[in-house]
Amino acid sequence: MKPNELQTFYLESFSITSEYSRTTTTGGGVVILSERSLNSKALRLEKIEELTEDKLFECCVAKYKINKISFVLVGIYRKPQLQTLEFLNRLDKLFETLAGLKDVKNSVIAGDFNLNVLNTSSEIQKFKNILKRHNFYYLVDFPTRVTSNSSTAIDNIVTNFDKSLTQVTGIVTALSDHDGQIFELNLPVVNGLEKKFEYVEFRDFSKNNMSVFKNVLSNENWLTMYLADVDKKFEVFNSIFQYNFNLIFPKKKVKKYLGKSKCSWISDKLIMEQKDIVELTKQAKRSGSEDFMKYCKLKTKDYKTKLVNAKKTFYDRQIRNSDNISKKTWQIINKEIGKSSNVLKGSINCIKNDNDVIISDPLSISNCFNNYFIDVIGDLIQNTAKEPQSASHSGANVLDQNLIQNPFRCNPVDEKELDRIISSLKNKSSSGHDEVPLKLIKYVGKSLLKPLVHLINSSLITGNFPEVLKVSRVIPIFKKGEKFKMNNYRPVSVLPSLSKIYERVMYSRLVDHLKNNDLFDRQQHGFRKGKSITSALLEFTETIIDSIDKGDKSIGVFMDLSKAFDSISHQVLLDKLKVMGLSNLSLNWFRSYLSDRSQYVEITSKQNTLVVKHKSSTLKIKHGVPQGSILGPLLFLCYIQGMPSILNNINGTKSNLILYADDSNLIVTAKTYENLEIACKEQLKTIQTYFQRNSLFLNGCKTNQMIFSTVQSKDILEIPISVKQTKIEKINSIKFLGLNVDNNLSWDGHIKYLASKISSGLYILRRMSLLCSTETLKSIYYAHVHSHLAYGLAIYGGTSKKNLDTILILQKKALRTILNLEERISVKEKFSTLEIPTIYDQYILECIMCVGSNLDKLDTRSNIHSYHTRHRNNLDLPQHKLSFYKKKATYMGIKFLNHLPTNIKSKIYEKGFRCFLKKYLLQRPCYSLEEFFS
Repeated sequence: MKPNELQTFYLESFSITSEYSRTTTTGGGVVILSERSLNSKALRLEKIEELTEDKLFECCVAKYKINKISFVLVGIYRKPQLQTLEFLNRLDKLFETLAGLKDVKNSVIAGDFNLNVLNTSSEIQKFKNILKRHNFYYLVDFPTRVTSNSSTAIDNIVTNFDKSLTQVTGIVTALSDHDGQIFELNLPVVNGLEKKFEYVEFRDFSKNNMSVFKNVLSNENWLTMYLADVDKKFEVFNSIFQYNFNLIFPKKKVKKYLGKSKCSWISDKLIMEQKDIVELTKQAKRSGSEDFMKYCKLKTKDYKTKLVNAKKTFYDRQIRNSDNISKKTWQIINKEIGKSSNVLKGSINCIKNDNDVIISDPLSISNCFNNYFIDVIGDLIQNTAKEPQSASHSGANVLDQNLIQNPFRCNPVDEKELDRIISSLKNKSSSGHDEVPLKLIKYVGKSLLKPLVHLINSSLITGNFPEVLKVSRVIPIFKKGEKFKMNNYRPVSVLPSLSKIYERVMYSRLVDHLKNNDLFDRQQHGFRKGKSITSALLEFTETIIDSIDKGDKSIGVFMDLSKAFDSISHQVLLDKLKVMGLSNLSLNWFRSYLSDRSQYVEITSKQNTLVVKHKSSTLKIKHGVPQGSILGPLLFLCYIQGMPSILNNINGTKSNLILYADDSNLIVTAKTYENLEIACKEQLKTIQTYFQRNSLFLNGCKTNQMIFSTVQSKDILEIPISVKQTKIEKINSIKFLGLNVDNNLSWDGHIKYLASKISSGLYILRRMSLLCSTETLKSIYYAHVHSHLAYGLAIYGGTSKKNLDTILILQKKALRTILNLEERISVKEKFSTLEIPTIYDQYILECIMCVGSNLDKLDTRSNIHSYHTRHRNNLDLPQHKLSFYKKKATYMGIKFLNHLPTNIKSKIYEKGFRCFLKKYLLQRPCYSLEEFFS
């Protein structure tokens, strides 16, 4: 309809708020109808009108104010298959325009995008990345147009409202071949009767209070503790500590206002200046003097500049001083966009118990969760082996104690070591059941050195771990799925802060013993110095690539252990520690550390205006190592020590385990699929027996197999393997140690995931660009962009140039945002200016560092021949058959290293080589690998 025809349109109770009519053809267009009682109006924006074009980008905009909340509604249409990339570019600009609206923070865009989000094409991925970049999400993930031969979701609603406020349902209208969608926006009611505050219990850990506490502890002589019986020492210490703690940090009920908080960055001086300008402006208006008014306008402009600078300085300082830049930036953004921070943390409204009865009482919910978390471990262990458990029945080759060359030395701790341990603790505000945060222990650490040295040495000498430090505070954290089901929550345990100091002392002694006696498995990459997720992924991928290059068949079995840390048998663990050479006294300490532990679950609720924490009854923990502890991961490594030795190479096949804590991957290679199947079944049977004998449960439903090959391979079969009659599913991609691994090692899926994460980072940068300095934006870039692209880059960087260019384009967008540059301005030299490496430079750096950590295993050309050639000191490049081999990080690392100038590569043996190499690469940013080699 034409605009003049629309004037005659009538629909009872509704009126046309905004419309777009085609100018070149009849039909088509977009219209927004609003109920007459709503506060709505058309929004005409020049930037949006410049984007509109018949058939390609038809849209109209309306502004609403409901319940004192303003938002924008955009109606949109695009003809099918018409210039998709151009449409997406204009959609991107639409989001940018909406973000620039000063009085509106939320928008809804609805219409026929003719983009099928059920598809996985590159266009759909770009659409999703654009949404992420602007902090929007789409709601329609079900078919909206169904025909006899297709089912597509091409109509959609996207918004940046909080997900808890939105809901969409499909509806068949019979008015079109498209189904309709009903979008519900549950805006909170804002009125004068609403409670705008709540009371919370609070301890004031201000610098002043902490300083007073430190002085009190410094002046305490601890005489009663020194004179107390050995088993009473910690009890006496804790009573003195807790008495002073509660005296100086008493619990107070504080009224917390839920509305807008005071702008902390506006100083008293600025407030006074604002009042002066208001008064001057009043005088100028009364005087009627134009010069006086000009002067007032200049003062106002100067004042606004000061406000902006004050805000930037304030946020710069907050981010610089933050221990977690990612968390802090999100807090600032949510505050700036008015996103509610009043959601009660730790609250769960209702759950279903085992009898499907709805429980809504908070105390009952906490008890249900505590019973569930304890019982689920007991049930799991009951379903595993019933045979006697000991080190000799563990299924691994038992160590000969005579081979332990160096006895376990549990040396006493001194003040110097303890000071170093306390200083290394994280500056966290979280606390265990005693409510003492780690940041307080760090602050008063030096005042506690003498009593803690005495207490810890008494603990080591007697083999007793303090009972009060064995209680865990557990918070249920929702994962995904239905919120009333307890199995959709995971327990997060918080231990008393002082327990971490005890643990760290024993941790260092146990690690030294394991190192000195070479007791760490070579295949174990978790929680070990010199090993990492990168080293695990490197061994995993290079084993596969080597196998394929030789023409062998290769399979990976990604094993899932259910509740591995929680189901450890204490007796088996102690038996294994004994075999590893620990003394009886040290074994007694570990027995005391593991036994008689307990936990309670804490749920938060609001009763009228009072925030209350509900603690369940305390239950005993009979199995496992403490979650959230320092010793737990190391003890798990001891528990599965020797596991790789259970594998035997069968019929010329090769089998290897890649271990990172409880993440276990089995790789089997063979000349034929027949031998691959035989070996894989045999190894899995052996591993399954080992797990059963060690009370570990291999979950067949979550265990997967993947057969690796080049893209060109056609003869890929499925190996019929199972775990306890559960067939192990064959998959083509999986998330393993943080990377999305696919069967061709193409890394296409990981690049899509990475582009999505970086797009979220770009949104953060754009929001913060108005609030922070360039230097702070750079820190935010490293936290929200660089951290994602650098993770595992040596491994996935062997992907296609097209994939790496996808990330490079996003990097360029990030730099333009940091420096406030126009879209088409080149930023190549800016990578050097900001000292930010391109993805190609970072890949070169990571690959060379992989080679640097394996230099002892590589040959130089001078080791192979005696000729005095120009490249005799270059590393020898391994021979290979397939181009697939170039995906190896070490192969590319050797190529990159050999190509470096002699004065650079000669420093690889020196400390600080990484920083030196990064500086060299930053001087000449690369947009491709060819550019580096040229």
